[in-house]
Amino acid sequence: FYLQPPVSILKEAKEALEKADIIIISPSALVTSILPILLVKGVKEIIKSKYLVWFLPLFTLPSEKNYSAEFYWDLLVQYAKIPELIIVNNREIPREIIASYEKHGFYPIKFYSLPPYRLPYSIIVLTDLLPGIFPLDPPEFITYGEKIERYYIPLRHDSSKMVDTLIKLRLLGN
Repeated sequence: FYLQPPVSILKEAKEALEKADIIIISPSALVTSILPILLVKGVKEIIKSKYLVWFLPLFTLPSEKNYSAEFYWDLLVQYAKIPELIIVNNREIPREIIASYEKHGFYPIKFYSLPPYRLPYSIIVLTDLLPGIFPLDPPEFITYGEKIERYYIPLRHDSSKMVDTLIKLRLLGN
């Protein structure tokens, strides 16, 4: 993966990252959302000196359906570093929800597909990160531009549970 043309980190972004004690990579499309940021010249160098927390996403995107937790892990290690902390949802997603989401191209990411030898220096926290209620079908939104496009949004982590987890781990203040 590469950016064309190559770009360097903005001064303000560099200063903000340098001031941070912790870098949190939230559950997102690693290839299309996080990786472009990590490819910016100067970002990886700063992240290497920080405490890195990674929330494993729940589902792949339709364009990433063949990607596994191991694939995402390899990208993260190659373009950032081995995270000190990995936070993984441990609540089972009901089969009918998985089946419905798979019809739209979203596939669950199974953390347990990562062999233990790949995680030599990481602390792994397993916790319930699912929302209390989730839709049977992925929410849909439509964009209007030159053409009308329909998108589906995969099941998301409960953001309040994410923050609570970070507070309990004493990574965020109350």
